[in-house]
Amino acid sequence: MNCIDIYSFNFLRKRKEITYPTSMTYGDNILAMDNITQGKDYSFGAKLGKKASLKIVMSNLSVQTNTNFPKPVWFYSNQQGWTVSNYGSDDTQTFTSNKAGDVILDISFNGSPGSCKIDYYENSSSVTKTKTLNW
Repeated sequence: MNCIDIYSFNFLRKRKEITYPTSMTYGDNILAMDNITQGKDYSFGAKLGKKASLKIVMSNLSVQTNTNFPKPVWFYSNQQGWTVSNYGSDDTQTFTSNKAGDVILDISFNGSPGSCKIDYYENSSSVTKTKTLNW
């Protein structure tokens, strides 16, 4: 009986599993790293189990230091498996997974110095992890 219970537990856990590979289609994966460089392309991705859900909220913490140049910011393209909100007037953008398996997009950071906070919502409506990236 215990084998079935353990098997069921592991099966259900895998269905909600979320992993962040260190590298994906567009290069190093920012969701798995702590340091980035301005102007370089990165992957922004995860591998999701069949019942997993992932929402990422990025908040731009950058300050516009020169009025002749725009505020440092990120740009993305080629999204696969993400629904992406418009960049908000509150300097945030939300990335919500819309499928199981690989969810990925190409992202780069421009303007220097820049900084953003990344809030992870892993199978939850509450923040499960937070980190800050500087470029």
